Amino acid sequence: MVFAYSPAMLLVLDDYFTWGEFVHTTGTCIIGILMLGAALIGYMLCPMGWFARLWIAVAAIMMVATDAQINLWAVVVAAPVLLHQFIGWRRNRLLPV
Repeated sequence: MVFAYSPAMLLVLDDYFTWGEFVHTTGTCIIGILMLGAALIGYMLCPMGWFARLWIAVAAIMMVATDAQINLWAVVVAAPVLLHQFIGWRRNRLLPV
């Protein structure tokens, strides 16, 4: 799917390929795939509820798009879930066993 959205990933079209575009597309795809994996598993830094899983899945799909503006919106959408995950991780890490 990414090859259709971003010809820079093909590494053969001189009109579309730039190293900056390639690094941007690769980085956002890696982040999007990690977020989608967390949504499917239900765990990132701590367990997620169904709403957080749905919310992070939407952000992950937005992150795979190659437009920088959509990627920024994906970060905005994912920010509450990521903040909640970080707080839950800190809370669980600081509790005595």
